[in-house]
Amino acid sequence: MNNKQQQFTHLYRDISANISSAVHDLSEIKLEHQEGNQQLIEMQNLLNSMQKRFNEELVFLEENSEWDVFSVAFFGETNAGKSTLIESLRILFNENERQKLIDANAQDVKVIEESLTDQVETLRQHIAEMVSHHASEVEKITGLVAEIKERSEHEASLRLRRHVLMAGIGGIVAGVGVMSVIQLFMVS
Repeated sequence: MNNKQQQFTHLYRDISANISSAVHDLSEIKLEHQEGNQQLIEMQNLLNSMQKRFNEELVFLEENSEWDVFSVAFFGETNAGKSTLIESLRILFNENERQKLIDANAQDVKVIEESLTDQVETLRQHIAEMVSHHASEVEKITGLVAEIKERSEHEASLRLRRHVLMAGIGGIVAGVGVMSVIQLFMVS
C-alpha cells in the first residue's frame, strides 16, 4: 500500500470509527419518554446504515482503486463554482504543482515589478530631459521675441527721428526758399 492509499484508508477508517462511537454513545442514552427512545433508535439505525456504506466503500476502494493517479471530475452549470471548488481543494491539499506555480508567479511578478520600476525611472528621466529641453527652447524664443521687440521699438524710434529730421529739413528748406523769394521781391 502506498502513502496516498494509506492516508485515504486511514481517513475512511477514522470516519467509520467516529460513526461507531456516535452509535455507541446513542445506545447508552436512556430516556423515559417512549417517543424520544424511538427517535434515538432511528438515529442509531441511520448511523449504522452510514457506517455500513462507508465500510463497503472502503472495501471497494481497497480492491478497485488505482492509487498512482486519482482523478475526480466536476461538472455542472456555468458559474456554479466548479473552478472555485477545484482551486480551494488545490490550496487546501497544498498541491505541489500548484505551490510551484504560485511561487513561480510570485517570482515573475517580482521580476515584472522590477522591470516596470526601471522603465518608469527611465521614462521619468526622459520626461525631465524633454521638459528641460523645451524650457530652454521657450527661453530662447522669449529672448528672440524680446530682441525683435527691442529692434522694432528702436526702428520705430529711428523712423520717428527721421520723420522729425526730414520735417525739420523740409522746414528749413521751405524757410530758405521763402527767404529767397522775399529777397527777390526786395531786390526787384
